[in-house]
Amino acid sequence: MTNDYEGRRRAAFAAGELIEIVTRAFIRSAQRSGLTRTQWSALRYFSQAAPEARSIGAFARYHQVTPSSASQSIGHLRQSGFVSYQTGEDARTSLVVLTEQGHNRLVDDPLLKIVDRLESLPDGQFTAIVDGLVELAKLTENNDGERS
Repeated sequence: MTNDYEGRRRAAFAAGELIEIVTRAFIRSAQRSGLTRTQWSALRYFSQAAPEARSIGAFARYHQVTPSSASQSIGHLRQSGFVSYQTGEDARTSLVVLTEQGHNRLVDDPLLKIVDRLESLPDGQFTAIVDGLVELAKLTENNDGERS
């Protein structure tokens, strides 16, 4: 029994290191792009979010960052011309909207490299990785009390 546990533990550790390698490659690619990971996340978020969820506060809650950090990242995107603000239905609210330049910038999203590599896997491997990562994310969220 101990031998099975140790073998499983070594394999899990190796898998964790592989996740770290993929993550580091993504981070390096994002850094070379001139945008931070949070800024890329914001571009992706605002390209897909429903209109009522296109606020700085909603983005901050969804990505579990502070409103100040979210505001700073989105402010940079605005200065760069990737997003603009529009008045919401309630004149007291501002909605964040991707500009054409923002939509064009998403073509260079570093996450697409990972997406392309995942899509190139045979069906069985693709399904196993996706299912495994979904379960890992659930366990991470449950154990940490938040998404990490």
